[in-house]
Amino acid sequence: MDGEYQGKLVFMCRSPEKVFDIGWRYDPNVVITPVMEKWIFNENPGYDVWTLEMLEKVMDQQYVVLTKDEIDEIVQATI
Repeated sequence: MDGEYQGKLVFMCRSPEKVFDIGWRYDPNVVITPVMEKWIFNENPGYDVWTLEMLEKVMDQQYVVLTKDEIDEIVQATI
C-alpha cells in the first residue's frame, strides 16, 4: 500500500466465537513494536480492541459490493 509492505493475518474461531485480526507494517529497523498512531478508532493507539458496539458503527458504513464478474476480472488480472 503506497509502496509499503503491510501484512494482515486473521484467525476466526468457532467456539468460542472470536476473531483475532493482526495487521502490521514492515519496518526493517524494528523487530516488533506497537504503532502509536490510530488505525480506525482514536481510543486505542497502538492496538485496536473492538467492542461489538464499535464494530456495528463500522459495519453501518456504506461499502462497495463487487459483482462476481468484477471479482473474476480482478482475480484474472493477478494471475
